[in-house]
Amino acid sequence: MGGVVEQIVEDPEDQLYGLDISGRGVFEAKIHHEVNGIPESVGSLFTTYFHNVSNRILERKSDIYSPGNWDCRGYLKLDDDRAVALRVDTQSYKNFDIAPFAEGVDTGASFDVFCVGSPDSLTILRFPSAEGVIQFDDGYIHSPLLFRGSIDEVQDLPSGPSPDEEYSGANLTSVWKRKAGSDSKIFKLDDPLGDVLKSLLSDFAIVSRESVIQGNDRVVNFDGEHGRVAVGMALLPEWGRWDPYAMGTASVDKCIRQLVAAGANPERIALQTNFCTGDGTNPEELGSLVETVTGAAKASEVYQSPVVSGRESIYREAGGGSTSMPTTLLVSGIGVIDENIAVPEDTLCATDSIVAVVGVTENPLGGSVLARKTGIVGACVPETNLRKNLALYQALYDSIKCGWIQSVRCIGEGGLAVALSQIAFGTEAGLDIDLEELPVKDRLGETSMLFNESPGRFVVEIRPKDFHMVEAVFAGQSFGKLGESTAEHRNITVKRGKTPLFCESLEKLEQIWKNALNKGQ
Repeated sequence: MGGVVEQIVEDPEDQLYGLDISGRGVFEAKIHHEVNGIPESVGSLFTTYFHNVSNRILERKSDIYSPGNWDCRGYLKLDDDRAVALRVDTQSYKNFDIAPFAEGVDTGASFDVFCVGSPDSLTILRFPSAEGVIQFDDGYIHSPLLFRGSIDEVQDLPSGPSPDEEYSGANLTSVWKRKAGSDSKIFKLDDPLGDVLKSLLSDFAIVSRESVIQGNDRVVNFDGEHGRVAVGMALLPEWGRWDPYAMGTASVDKCIRQLVAAGANPERIALQTNFCTGDGTNPEELGSLVETVTGAAKASEVYQSPVVSGRESIYREAGGGSTSMPTTLLVSGIGVIDENIAVPEDTLCATDSIVAVVGVTENPLGGSVLARKTGIVGACVPETNLRKNLALYQALYDSIKCGWIQSVRCIGEGGLAVALSQIAFGTEAGLDIDLEELPVKDRLGETSMLFNESPGRFVVEIRPKDFHMVEAVFAGQSFGKLGESTAEHRNITVKRGKTPLFCESLEKLEQIWKNALNKGQ
């Protein structure tokens, strides 16, 4: 892939309709925030929660640049001559099919453009028109879409006065009442667990995008002797309905988790954020935005991954303002893959490997695809334990550096059962899995074990000869052997101790996953 930016196109407008690229408006207003009746003062969402946090991180990271404004010009250096940047943009369209948003709501769908150039050129980058860039369009579906190609033109949003301008420096009021929910109930489904897995694999949040896009790479290789970058994205809109602070922390966590799984050095990651919401001056909607921002900034600081660029798209409404888009955060990230790192695959490499899980599984099913599909209510979203997860990610990276991890799959939408299935798709191996050694928090039923979406987890494939060395790296942390890959069959068989749970053909599951999007069109 050609990695040189051929042309830089400057946007002559400082202000784009519906969003504020310079960090003014609601993001610079003084906000009197109240959570469960406890007041606090927010001087500026941008300055307090991103500019100041990122500056503290950048004091010790010379290879990451942030301009200290909201204008999307930060970059991550590969070497003295080359740097990489993500340029986020927000395009408005109405989509009537994409869950979980209501019909007709302007989703403010976002796309990112990945650019390579000299550090000097990237500091002035706005709307690029470049050969050999990579564009990926998530479109508020959960899995990233990444494809190779060139972009002839990236269109601006219509220019005009922003309704956000008048609130620059204003005093606004925001409120948020954290919901009380139960996370101790043992959920049990009436449907067979194998049928539940099939249903999840055909869900729009999980189904394969191969039919609508060419390629699906996690790692970008540049021409030349060195220089590899991992790209990740995270979007958890269902979480924001219950706990926007948790959505903020978990979205950053998921993005970083994807980058580490692709071989990125946890010390060399830069993030960008894109916030979409309805009326930024409505106290409840602003309260949701404040909670999301504080959660994302907290995770950024703990992971020492600065937010170097961003966008906000406010006033996403339909029906004359009668329906607002729920506050939603899209987190994108780029991470440098150090030289001599063997990037693990995301599917099984052998038929005689040990399959293990990294990270702890909790009980709550809130925010999960399963909860949305089955109508589970009153469930909390899982906790994101940032510091414990960071230690896990460093241990995983250390194991990858040693060449002990053959393949790795992040556990995300759909939970463990989906990740186990996906890691075996396209291979000749079957899986024999026992949940007895799954690291869990408290007492869990099989439903939560298989379909909970707790952050911080991976499925990993390890050679038998390397297993004890990997186990030693994770000593004292959440790590457990689940089973083996096998050449004896092409099924995923899952049990819990002596109790069989399901046995499904991986070939049939893969066909469901690959073809469901076409059937839904």
